[in-house]
Amino acid sequence: MDKFLFGKQSTSPAEDNEPCTSSIAKKRKIVKEVQEVSKVSLSAETIKRRIGDMSTDILNTLILKLIAANNFALQIDESTDIKNQAQLIAIVRIVDEDCIKENFLFCKKLSERTTGEDIFRVTDDFFKIHNLQWSNCMSICTDGAAAMTGNIKGFVAYVMFQVSFDIIIVNKTRLV
Repeated sequence: MDKFLFGKQSTSPAEDNEPCTSSIAKKRKIVKEVQEVSKVSLSAETIKRRIGDMSTDILNTLILKLIAANNFALQIDESTDIKNQAQLIAIVRIVDEDCIKENFLFCKKLSERTTGEDIFRVTDDFFKIHNLQWSNCMSICTDGAAAMTGNIKGFVAYVMFQVSFDIIIVNKTRLV
């Protein structure tokens, strides 16, 4: 979709902000500083890359905290979006600096099926890629659906097959 600003077609976010930035610069008498900032590339690709870099940095920081914490709680839920695509959302809770912190871990697409095996495979693949250990997962919270809590083929059953827990807590709660 074409963007138009003051009757002319703009081609980048930098152009979209130029009239506003110039006006503020003149009022605040910081024209030189704005000229320096305007040299920084704000192309769509640059913005996309920077957002990706920030996301990666946040995830890496969380992974390091999970590994250092040794114990975490996992909350996991499957949902279907408006395009009828199944999504798996995982949230972790850890003790960080003497308080419990909740962090978004991932949102991954699931195949057409949303079985306990599929849910476990996606989660286990994520754990393997990031060197997370199932033995550090102290509790699991789900919505109580059969794909999550089934004794033989539910997600929790697959987790328990990987790790022998002394105690595992499964909260059957409406998560959303």
